[in-house]
Amino acid sequence: MVSPTELARSVWEKSRESKLRWEELSENGYIASIGENSVAVDKIQQEYYLRFINEDGKVAATIDSRSAGMVRDRNALTGPERSLVEEIYNIARQQVLRTDETLINIHRNLQKL
Repeated sequence: MVSPTELARSVWEKSRESKLRWEELSENGYIASIGENSVAVDKIQQEYYLRFINEDGKVAATIDSRSAGMVRDRNALTGPERSLVEEIYNIARQQVLRTDETLINIHRNLQKL
């Protein structure tokens, strides 16, 4: 059997490679389909949760930011580590909000002024 921690690491890797298509689930939550199943990542207060959802829409397993392990920020080779689930949340949020594209467009338009 595959552990939720192993799956969380795979979700993080595929998210970093932009191979998962994240969509907004709620104000502080995002979801990505993986075949007939899906994963959702949420921020509740200051805690992050990664839920593995079966084809019936029921939560099969959950892992929180305290138990998932740590990783470095996706843009840094050195520096502080963050929770694996927090990093998944940040990647999903940036993808849904199109953060990189937005910042580039703002920069371009500022240079035209």
